[in-house]
Amino acid sequence: MALGHIGINIFNFEESRSYYSLLMPLLSYELFINDDDQFAYRPRENKVGTYLFFYAAEVPGFDQRRVGIQPLAFMMPSRESVTNLHKS
Repeated sequence: MALGHIGINIFNFEESRSYYSLLMPLLSYELFINDDDQFAYRPRENKVGTYLFFYAAEVPGFDQRRVGIQPLAFMMPSRESVTNLHKS
């Protein structure tokens, strides 16, 4: 059974929106929602996969005990693919 969606609270909302607008198409995702307080991506071309929702965090600041600080990792076919993605 596939995971339907993941929601992530983010700080620096506009900076994150800009970053993910470049990254997600390279990972075969397309923009699904683009609102003032959230944006979301889904797998391109109606493919099965997890939708990713990004929400503007209401409380600023960093605390390592706070929920949501772990990295978001994507599966890539090879290290070369990762290197090429970083060069894009």
